[in-house]
Amino acid sequence: MADETGGEALINAQRLQALPTVYADTRDYYWLGFSRDREDDDLHHEIEIEVLRRGVEVRSRTGFIDLSAEAEGDQKVEAALLFDSFAGTSPLELSLGVPLQPYKRKLEVPLDVRIPLESVTMVETAGAFVGELEVRISVMDKEGNQASSEVRALSVEGEGPPAEGSFYTYSTLLEIRNRDHKVVVGVQDILGGGSLAGTAKLDSPYSR
Repeated sequence: MADETGGEALINAQRLQALPTVYADTRDYYWLGFSRDREDDDLHHEIEIEVLRRGVEVRSRTGFIDLSAEAEGDQKVEAALLFDSFAGTSPLELSLGVPLQPYKRKLEVPLDVRIPLESVTMVETAGAFVGELEVRISVMDKEGNQASSEVRALSVEGEGPPAEGSFYTYSTLLEIRNRDHKVVVGVQDILGGGSLAGTAKLDSPYSR
């Protein structure tokens, strides 16, 4: 991993000298970066560094993956599901209704997602203000079993720019196994590039 990312490995006996090694490695250096046009193709792109000055040691990552907005959204939902990490997202309010048990092993759970319209980019089109969103819903039971994430396109429309403090409520029905679950919802703002995420816990009244 250190070789791939341009880092310095501190393993085995080297761990005993971790702090002095880090100090020496970061005492005198230049950190260079670059910007490139995004392709959003989810492909790996190699990086090659050519050094023109003698006596200079260079470490760099070997490449990067140019993630699409969809892949970034999937990763944010996955991080929130597994690690309760909501880095780079705005808060999202979730509300779970009373679970119903139409089948012995299945639950139907109403879910309301309150989306703050202040966080949605609304573009005027044909006399209306429209926002384009992608809603990702993922669930995981207490044993770590995950259901495949659902991605749903959502258009939000209004007669004018959203008023301060206004919300759009997205309602759906979750069909899940009869177990306790953690629910994570991620909302991607397609036009503005921002994202929101929220989580809720479901305790099944029918589980043993």
